[in-house]
This record gives sequence, structure tokens and C-alpha cells, in this order.
Amino acid sequence: MTTTGPVSRLFFILLISFCAVYLLISTLPFSGNTQKGGIACVSYTRALEGTSILEQENRRHEKIVALAREALEKKQQKYYAMPEPLRRELREIDNITNNNLLRAEQSHERRISLQVISDAVEKYRVENHYSVVFNKDIAEHVPAGRDISEEIINHLQRVKVEYGELPTFDERALPHSH
Repeated sequence: MTTTGPVSRLFFILLISFCAVYLLISTLPFSGNTQKGGIACVSYTRALEGTSILEQENRRHEKIVALAREALEKKQQKYYAMPEPLRRELREIDNITNNNLLRAEQSHERRISLQVISDAVEKYRVENHYSVVFNKDIAEHVPAGRDISEEIINHLQRVKVEYGELPTFDERALPHSH
């Protein structure tokens, strides 16, 4: 009785199956593979602070604050003939509105800055064939992967961020414009 034929075929099939499973698992993006084609992570905070993006954002915001302050002063000069309680109330409302507009602008600027970083990360991810790039600043658990923060920072050193036109803080933007 010879059993070498069916046993050797079964062994050969199991060996081929094992090799196929091994190859499949070793090429999955979440397999812990830290070489290109796997997982990477980046610190958006480091990218923001390690480049000129934050400086560009701050310079723009300073201009916006100056514009808002100038518009507010012009508006409040028109209150001189009003009784003091009404003048005080209108100034307070104008200050609150102005601060809200400034916060909205600052949020808008930050969104644009982060979008520039995200675009650079996505371009790097595609060019270097990474499956996933995590923002390690907000990820609770980042799987083992290569930190590409320095590469992103180097890429962003020469980037000029376009935030769009400066907002206007004219009479229509502030309340009580009549």
C-alpha cells in the first residue's frame, strides 16, 4: 500500500497555500511593513511650526487685525452725538461682532494652512506609494510606520500659502450701519 502519491500532493498543495498566504500577508498595508508601500505618519504640528506656513499665517492675521481695528474705530467715531449708555452698548456690540469676525478669519486661515500641509502629505503618499499616512498628532494609536514629518517639512519650506483676498471690515460687516 503506497500513500506517497496522495500525501505528497497534499503536502505540495499545503506548501503552495502557505507561501501564497505568507506573500499576501507580507504585502498588506497594516502588516507592520515600514518600507515604502506601507504605513507612514506625519506630525501636522511639526509641519506647521517647522516651516514658514505659521509665520505666513500670523503675518496675514496681523494685517486683518489692523484692518478690523481701523474699521471699528471709524464706526465708533460716528457715535459721538449719542447718549453715553447707548454709545457704550453699541461699542460693546461692535467689539463682540468684530472679535467674532476675527475668530472666523483666523479659523479660515488655519484651515487653509492645514490644507496646504494635507496636499503635500497626499502628494508625498502617492509619489512614494504609501497606503496610509496618519496624522500622529490626533491619532490615538498610530500603527508602526515611517515618520515622514521631516520630508514634508523640507517640501513645504518653499511654499507660499495663498489665503485669498484680505477681508473687508466695512460698514456692512459691523452692525448698526445706517
